[in-house]
Amino acid sequence: MKSTGNFLFKIKKESGELQDFSKIKFTNSLKKSGLDQEKIDLILKKLGPRLKEGLSTKRLYKLAHSLIKKNSYTAASRYAFPRTLSALGPDGFNFEKFVAGLMLRLGYSTKIGVMVKGKCVSHEVDVIASKQNKTIYMECKFHNSLSFKEDIKTALYVNARKMDLHENKKNTFDEYWLITNSKFTLDALTYSGCAGLKAVSPYDPEGESLYDLMVKARAHPIGIINSLRPKDQSYLIGRGIFFVKDLLSAPNAVDALHISKAKADEILKEARALCSPF
Repeated sequence: MKSTGNFLFKIKKESGELQDFSKIKFTNSLKKSGLDQEKIDLILKKLGPRLKEGLSTKRLYKLAHSLIKKNSYTAASRYAFPRTLSALGPDGFNFEKFVAGLMLRLGYSTKIGVMVKGKCVSHEVDVIASKQNKTIYMECKFHNSLSFKEDIKTALYVNARKMDLHENKKNTFDEYWLITNSKFTLDALTYSGCAGLKAVSPYDPEGESLYDLMVKARAHPIGIINSLRPKDQSYLIGRGIFFVKDLLSAPNAVDALHISKAKADEILKEARALCSPF
């Protein structure tokens, strides 16, 4: 395949579908990593000769991540963050546990899957986080596709639950959060803001995004360890190891992965390096 340094080519999505590569969208994803424009331009220049017709989104991600890492560890971590959350799939229960784990590390007490009575009906709340005089209702929405966008129907549904729970004066929720590992449509964000819902995604809102919470909690998701195979990640998550620090607290867990000692040492070395800035 010929290289297409002019960025006019078709990229292969995870579904196998080919679509026109969007330089604007890709550049925006680099900006979200925190890189300045000068470094972004340099990365685009270096990527140019490697861009070929039919390049997969997964391969593009790996190429970009490798170049970002050479510029900034923090930027590489931020860029990789949405994909690291994918390891929590395929269903949403592990995502709920991950969110609860973040809040726990931020000093909150947490409960998962609690039935709470509203005025009209009872509702199962994904996560309840409490600290001092503050209690947060958390609705968690997990998607295996990173391109999925949570739309206004979800915001309307969560707001309806919010109103019913609010009408039962025994409930003392101070904030209502709608959390996703993907993205929100503009309508969903606009409605959530108007209705008093906090819409939280990997990069938004600024200062309180999932990434920001992760940094404040000093808790990298286990999926960020590149030397772990997908099945290794699933195995560890299935045993309650959601964060890199969990693995460092129980390093013998890698013994059950049926890998060589050299590979196990590589995994633990990467885990320690990931945690060193935090």
